[in-house]
Amino acid sequence: MTRSEEEEAIVNINSFNDNIENIEYEPYRDITEFPGYSKYEDRCLLCCKAHYIPALKSYFIGHWMFMPVFPFFVYFLAVTAFLVILVIGLDLLELVEIVPVLVILFILGFLFLYNYTRTIVDGPGYYPFSYVHDNGKPPDIWSGIQSNDEQYNWVQLQDRPLRAAFFRSAHRYVIRPDHFCDWAGTWIGKRNYKFFFLFNFYGMFYLSFFTVYMIRCLLILLVPFKFSVHLVFILIYTLLGMSFTVLTGNFFFTALFHALKNTTSWEIWNDIDTSQFNRNNWRENLEDALGEGNMCLWFCPFSPWINMTNEEISAGYVAYDDC
Repeated sequence: MTRSEEEEAIVNINSFNDNIENIEYEPYRDITEFPGYSKYEDRCLLCCKAHYIPALKSYFIGHWMFMPVFPFFVYFLAVTAFLVILVIGLDLLELVEIVPVLVILFILGFLFLYNYTRTIVDGPGYYPFSYVHDNGKPPDIWSGIQSNDEQYNWVQLQDRPLRAAFFRSAHRYVIRPDHFCDWAGTWIGKRNYKFFFLFNFYGMFYLSFFTVYMIRCLLILLVPFKFSVHLVFILIYTLLGMSFTVLTGNFFFTALFHALKNTTSWEIWNDIDTSQFNRNNWRENLEDALGEGNMCLWFCPFSPWINMTNEEISAGYVAYDDC
């Protein structure tokens, strides 16, 4: 190495040392230390008391993260379907035939929408992200909603509650997680599984019964062919009715099949060993999802967990880490 090369190397080393000294290091942070609760603001949304979490830029009504697009579509479709059969049926069918049809559709439609609403309102059953820190009892439910990466990273280092998993889409732990239902804008879990089961059960009958009478009205206009504005609505709603009958039927039978084995979609997708949850008795497995007691009560739209804590409804479960 020549003298000039040695001098250049010394200059580079000194420059490197100066740069190191000028680097501003962030203070060390212990990621196992609790990162603090989320901050929120009380606000009004659609004449309802809501809570806004700035870090998420999201509103919460109760525990539900406000996601109105799909729910609006479901309500719109269900209500307008009844109005279509009401207007067209009264015009094309005899009163002695259409009145019983309307009564049956009204009852089925009410049960469908009521259970759908309860799926959203009851939610899956949440534990706050701070579960390990405060034993599941934060100052309030909105403080326990994860809203930043520090909180999320902290959660990954903690033990999980019994048969519960943490999801960024929920920002909390979900008890007995099944899947995120886009149609309801919420996770399906322990507390709302029965309502998810029922809204698809009654929805399947509501939509199939509606579709049958739409086809009947269609045949009246086609044989002999008579063009009418009714025909356009009948064609549109017949196709919608057939599509959503298949959809709700698929959801219902999938939910029933999983409940019979005391497993969930999420557990299957993630290869969770659910043998510790399976009670080897179809009735007891269904009771874990739909509530104990007379089987007729399984089809009644009320919650079997309404007066029970998360700890009580999780009794007998194990953590997924132990599966």
